[in-house]
Amino acid sequence: MSLKVLAKTSALCCLALLASYSVRAQAQGETSKAQIEHSKNQPTLQKRRLAQAQAGQQAAGGGDPMSIYRAAGVSPEQEMRIRQLAKDFEDQARVKAKRVAGLLQEMHELSLQADPEEKSVLGKQDEINQMTSEMATDRIKLLLSIRKTLSPEQKQKLITIMKDGSGQPAQ
Repeated sequence: MSLKVLAKTSALCCLALLASYSVRAQAQGETSKAQIEHSKNQPTLQKRRLAQAQAGQQAAGGGDPMSIYRAAGVSPEQEMRIRQLAKDFEDQARVKAKRVAGLLQEMHELSLQADPEEKSVLGKQDEINQMTSEMATDRIKLLLSIRKTLSPEQKQKLITIMKDGSGQPAQ
């Protein structure tokens, strides 16, 4: 595999990873009954995506990542805490994402050399791998921190919602 293809593949993987980190920190207000009814009637794939909000992914169509927590019954104070955790995460992720972008640019420059030094290329890839690994670990730490803000009942309700895949508690 050429370095150019490797660099492009790494860039695409990083972009996909960064896209999954997007967590909305701005309040969007309460979900209306019409939105809830609409989410119940969405195709199965979209329902799964809504449940994936727990993993920091936005639902298709611009859904609110907080909706799954609201469905689990979080209080306004808990929601504020979750939003603050998400904002802190985004701030850290933004810095790391810029670092990854710089590393990818450096990898691209190496790939433009006729005969790049193998040690340099592999070292750069190790740096990229380490940074993306840190970002993935940070994302899991965020999810664990959010879980700590929930009561045992809310945690169980959240798990039920995630297993159901609908974004709403099973009736």
